[in-house]
Amino acid sequence: MYEGLLVCKIIKFWWAVPILKFTKQQTDGIRIYRKINHQGHFAFLDVCHKGKYADRTPNIDPSTKEFREYYATYMLNGEKIGKDSEICDVVVKTN
Repeated sequence: MYEGLLVCKIIKFWWAVPILKFTKQQTDGIRIYRKINHQGHFAFLDVCHKGKYADRTPNIDPSTKEFREYYATYMLNGEKIGKDSEICDVVVKTN
């Protein structure tokens, strides 16, 4: 089993777009999961093949800010490997 440490963190904003940074290492990519406003479960968001990812999803209600939580997992040959990253969170302001 792959034991590499996956670190997920918010590094900056570009307008109302959070930019996430990951330590990708020697894998095919990273699966990113997200939860919005503490509701429900984490849902699959996207696959990232680079060390950075911009979540360009607009806020559900453009007039209010959103609380978003993210975590990621390594991927090799299309399969999840290793441990999940810790959860990182951010408040996305209105556009």
